[in-house]
Amino acid sequence: MNSTPPCIANFTAFSLKSLIAAAFLVIPMGSLMAGTLIEPFSAPLEGIPTGWVRSKKAISVPDSVAQVVPFGSGSWLSIERPSSVTQGYASDYSAAVYYTGSTDGIENGVLSDFSGMVTMNLTTVANSMSARGVMLRAQSASYSASGYFVAIYGGNADNPGGLGIWKDPVSHTDNGLQLDFVAFSQPIVQGVDYVLHFSAIGAVLKAELTTADGATSLASLELQLDAGYYESGLFGARAGNQGANTVTYFKDVNITTAIPEPKVAYVAVIGIGLIAVGLQRKQL
Repeated sequence: MNSTPPCIANFTAFSLKSLIAAAFLVIPMGSLMAGTLIEPFSAPLEGIPTGWVRSKKAISVPDSVAQVVPFGSGSWLSIERPSSVTQGYASDYSAAVYYTGSTDGIENGVLSDFSGMVTMNLTTVANSMSARGVMLRAQSASYSASGYFVAIYGGNADNPGGLGIWKDPVSHTDNGLQLDFVAFSQPIVQGVDYVLHFSAIGAVLKAELTTADGATSLASLELQLDAGYYESGLFGARAGNQGANTVTYFKDVNITTAIPEPKVAYVAVIGIGLIAVGLQRKQL
């Protein structure tokens, strides 16, 4: 007479429904879902949206340095160094605005692997050495945060400027360590909408600046980061304004997180195998 091992005998007591539930309890289903962040920057006027925080180069600078304002046919996030200064020093009128909220698979603004885009419109383009763009994987919600600064660097008729990636920006005159840079195929034009595309997937950063309709690419780059790179952090809009009357407008942030490969997916396979064994035993 065949004897049934105790472990198998106990196993057959489980129902099929219980096994399925047990298998999926150990799989982090949230990790299989992509997170999304969509921010039009349409409200509140003279403020910033819920879930976003403002970081100024100097606390003496008024909050109006970074706020939602009417522009064109709608409202945009503006980071501005005005022509006249009412508080602080003119060189302090630079800022960053970070997302620190939680929505659709994103907690406290922390992003690891993701791709996205933002529409930008710049004033004072000619002869401007201002770097204006986005922070990726920032380690804090600070204007001078460690992280990766993907930015448009202004130029003029002799130097059309370009698109670059810097690590750990410091100020409006120090963008940090330049990791990559490519010149624009044609000069950018003041008052024209452009779309900055970006992604951070593992150790690879990508960026591209296109016209608003996507028909023309002005510059693109791909960078392989060295070991010890920042694996996660915050997203922010940042402008280091050199020169008076410099304004950078941001609109329609759209970010989607990548779906990571679940590290415990093998548990599902084990669970399915156990179910199969159980069904076979029940038929004996």
